[in-house]
Amino acid sequence: MLGHDCAMICRTKWSNLQSRKELIQSLIRGDENISDFDPEWLDELKLILGLCWQRGRRDGSDGGIGGYSEVLDNLSGCQYETFFACDDGVASKRNFLNDMRKRFELIAKSQKYIDLVMDLSEEEDDLDISVKICSGAVLDSMNFIEWGI
Repeated sequence: MLGHDCAMICRTKWSNLQSRKELIQSLIRGDENISDFDPEWLDELKLILGLCWQRGRRDGSDGGIGGYSEVLDNLSGCQYETFFACDDGVASKRNFLNDMRKRFELIAKSQKYIDLVMDLSEEEDDLDISVKICSGAVLDSMNFIEWGI
C-alpha cells in the first residue's frame, strides 16, 4: 500500500471528532489496548503524528524552529524504525519518546501536560505506555481533536 493510501485511510478513520477525543483519552491514560487501533499501534500512531506535524509545519502549530518539524524529518527518514531481528525496538522507541519530549514545551497547552510528559519513564517496561501518553499530549496540544489530520 502506498503512503498516500495509508494517509487517506488514517484521515478517514479519525475524521470523527468523537473518535479523536476517545483516542486522545486512551493515549493519555496509557491504555494497553486502544480500540480502533490496528495491532501495529505504533505504526499507526506515527502516521497520525506525522500527518499532524506535517499540518503543523504549514500552520505553525508544530512549535516553529526546533519544533516537531525536525521529528517529522527523522520519522520520514526511518530513524525510529527497528531493522534487525535481534533488535527489540527499545532504542528506537526511546529515541522517538525523547525527541517528542524535548520539544513539548514549545506546544504544551498547560504546565500539567509539561509535568506529565517530563516525568515519563524511559525504562523498558514502561516505554510503550510512555510513548502513548506523550503522543496523546502532543496530539492534544496540536489540536488534533478539533482539527483532525
